[in-house]
Amino acid sequence: MKINNVDTKIENNEILISENGDYVFDFEKEPIKLNIDCEKNTCINILISDLSHDVDLTFYLQDYANVNVKIMNRNSEKKVHLHGNLNKNSILNVYLVDFSRNNFYLTSDIIMIGDNASSEFRVSSVSKNDSIKNYIINYDQFAKNNTSKLNVYGVSEDTSELNVTGVSHIEAGSIKSTANQKVKVILFDKESKGKAHPILKIDCDDIKASHGCAIGSLDDNHIYYLLSRGISIDDARRLIVLGYLLPIQKYFSKNEQEYIENYVRSEF
Repeated sequence: MKINNVDTKIENNEILISENGDYVFDFEKEPIKLNIDCEKNTCINILISDLSHDVDLTFYLQDYANVNVKIMNRNSEKKVHLHGNLNKNSILNVYLVDFSRNNFYLTSDIIMIGDNASSEFRVSSVSKNDSIKNYIINYDQFAKNNTSKLNVYGVSEDTSELNVTGVSHIEAGSIKSTANQKVKVILFDKESKGKAHPILKIDCDDIKASHGCAIGSLDDNHIYYLLSRGISIDDARRLIVLGYLLPIQKYFSKNEQEYIENYVRSEF
């Protein structure tokens, strides 16, 4: 395994990150299962790009750790499993750009065991041809004032399929906690498919929980509004798709932003 293009020796499938900074993980040799311990008060950005193997990663965030995991899947047919254990005032955000033309499978289980922990999982996805994309994202909130957010924006074309399952469980005693889920998928063709399974499990009063789902062809009202402003039908469709897929750019560095921009504008 390489970190920042340097060969890194991993013992007992564990790695400790104790310094602030940006890290690029390269899993180049074989499928890997790795425990990543992020020390107290650290601020860490991790980029996982061009997946060449299945990965299973568990993040342990100590108090006040702030971790952003950014995943770029350009053309891999792999499985990714992410796990998070969040202590007091820690933050774990995951940003996934999945523009692969192949099948892709991702599961995530994030557990908040400390007060004031928070996590956002944001996905920008395109499925094409006959590929199947499956995203299963689970949150378990055990402590007070926890916040979880799931936002998935996707486009499904041809005979492909894009499936999203979100499970947010606010356990007993987790007062003042919040859970939000939002899934929006545009279906471009008659045979393209999109499915959303939002699940809220609430075992506590004095919380906020919501979910929203919109799956279907381009909104006629949006199209009509843009046409009324003198925009052509093709440009109107393109603008709506750009609004779905491009906002995730801001979470990535310049090189990744250029890739996202170029891909979306060339494809749509």
